[in-house]
Amino acid sequence: MNWRLLPFGRYPAGENMAIDEAVFREVGRNGGPPTLRFYGWSAPAVSIGYFQAPAAEIDLDACREAGVVLVRRPTGGKAVYHDGDLTYAVVAPERNPLFPPTIIGTYEAISRCLVRGLDRLGLEAVLAAGDGAAPGGTPEEMPGAGTFDPGHESPAHNFPPGSDDEWKDTTPASGGGAGGENRRGPVMAKTEAKMTLAACFAVPSRHELLVAGRKICGSAQVRSRRAFLQQGSLLMDFDPDKTAAVLTGRGRTREEQARILRGRATAVYEHLPRAVTAEMVIATLRAAFQELWKVSFVPEALTPAEEMLAGRLLATKYGRESWNLKGRM
Repeated sequence: MNWRLLPFGRYPAGENMAIDEAVFREVGRNGGPPTLRFYGWSAPAVSIGYFQAPAAEIDLDACREAGVVLVRRPTGGKAVYHDGDLTYAVVAPERNPLFPPTIIGTYEAISRCLVRGLDRLGLEAVLAAGDGAAPGGTPEEMPGAGTFDPGHESPAHNFPPGSDDEWKDTTPASGGGAGGENRRGPVMAKTEAKMTLAACFAVPSRHELLVAGRKICGSAQVRSRRAFLQQGSLLMDFDPDKTAAVLTGRGRTREEQARILRGRATAVYEHLPRAVTAEMVIATLRAAFQELWKVSFVPEALTPAEEMLAGRLLATKYGRESWNLKGRM
């Protein structure tokens, strides 16, 4: 089976999200090609989850002063500060035989490849077995919770004009929008209830990657009736002080937040020399995906339809404050 491998690049925050959603939608419409993408960020940014209310969890003034861009992801989870991380995106038809017909099964299928790749780099990674708690406290006691998100369907009103009927939300009209109460079902509601604070790398959630007991990669997923998109952030470098400066923690000083983050998160360069480049990590991870999934990755670019849709999404959605701050187009 052939998969498409998009070229690695570092892009502005809005463009990164527009590309991922464009690929997700086109794969859903046409049934392929299943796609693996690795990318970086051309400037520091904070991405927030689909359902997040940024004013309560992000220091927007600090972001503006530091030139940190805010963007809302199509996937769920909590805020991620992007500055020296490597992001991946996996997009495939929902009925792809590589993945079980469950959200958890999809996470596990992808995580096994990440674990194998990190192991080959010399990092002993394991999947977190907890439900968001970590030694020494519950999620509510930490300045953040994990990005593990059981997935959601994106409501049609958050797609640009011309979206197909197949993308309509299947949940009640009162279902959770950005910043609103989430009523998407007991599993989603339970998980979101635990995400009471901001920084996603403070506490590992189920099926997220740990190295030496600390979180190194977090992921989140969105599904439609025909496809899924999973995004994940692998920390190549990590500065808890910069992270704490833009992500708020209830009742804690920035110094306290940074201290807790330092003890809960780790990064590739904490364990490997900086001579190990992002391109080397990508090659190793790609080989792990190829070996475990028994697929071939074919380097290809975006299709003309994806490029056109990504440009439209950037102009009407990810490049606008109405979406990034309020979750409305």
